[in-house]
Amino acid sequence: MSTSSASAPEIVRFFRGDQTDHRGRSLSEILGRGYDWLEFTHDYIQWLFPLTEASAFNSNAPILTPAAIAEFHADAVLRERLLSALRVMLDFYGLTLETTNDGLPRVATGSNFEMRKRNWLTPANHNYLHITRILKSLCLLGLSEQARSFLDCLLGIYEEHFRLISADTLSYWRNAVR
Repeated sequence: MSTSSASAPEIVRFFRGDQTDHRGRSLSEILGRGYDWLEFTHDYIQWLFPLTEASAFNSNAPILTPAAIAEFHADAVLRERLLSALRVMLDFYGLTLETTNDGLPRVATGSNFEMRKRNWLTPANHNYLHITRILKSLCLLGLSEQARSFLDCLLGIYEEHFRLISADTLSYWRNAVR
């Protein structure tokens, strides 16, 4: 079902490595950046985790079309690259993506969670919006099981750190995976 590179949606070309984002960065370049860059640069998340609506924060961000969504569902390579983006962001949050003995995805706190949580687990943190975007995008692009597992992990974090995550934020996360 894959379309030729020239006629593929912009976000598909980006994930295939045939196009850069609006600043000339490739997917692999973005995924290779460090924690500080990921924290202080705010226009990459919309490329890693696109949605069907325009971004209020990045007018240059791609918008998912039905054709792009269909490409991700049909192409295991695109989904694997999306998983790579997820793994980078999970590591940024101090989380890991594992596979259970049953072959199911499991997001859990990683060995660096205590250190990494200081950067994002604070009241009204902008990363909470990023997490909502990630969850929604994963569901749209064929990685609903990973999104559910990420949400399950976030629910566990919420139980322990409920003073740092608002009920509204938790509601956004839950709704993103519905």
